Order: sequence, then structure tokens, then C-alpha cells
Amino acid sequence: MAVVAMKAIEFRIEKGIDLPKFSGDQSRRYPFPDMEVGDSFAIPPEQAIRIRTAANNWGKLNGRKFSTRKHGGGYRVWRIA
Repeated sequence: MAVVAMKAIEFRIEKGIDLPKFSGDQSRRYPFPDMEVGDSFAIPPEQAIRIRTAANNWGKLNGRKFSTRKHGGGYRVWRIA
């Protein structure tokens, strides 16, 4: 059995540094800000999980709700609230 020695890392704690805004702005890639309740857009099946996650995360940050469902040969994302 090998023993690995870990070197201690020192961290300097700093106060008064503002948290930068979230940089994962999905509104540039997807039309979430332009959607009204009842609007939807089609997405390919291979991107359904990624886009569903992006819609839900963007919705949480912006007070909106989205739902992704299988539709035809692909999926659709609806704004539901």
C-alpha cells in the first residue's frame, strides 16, 4: 500500500469582494426571455436533457417555469409560468 503525503494548502480569506454576476447566461443561446406563457420551441432529442436543464436553471434565476416533453420525433420546451 502506498502512502501519499499531502502538502497543506494555505488560503487567504478576504472581505469586501463583490460576487460577479452569473456568467452562464442561457438567454443568449435559447429564446427563454422572449417566451410568454404557452409559447414553445422544438429541440432535437439528443439535446433534450441539456436544454431542459438550461431552461429550468434560467427559469429559477428569472422567476419563470418551463416544461420539456416528448413531441413528435423530438422534444419541445414550453413556458408554463
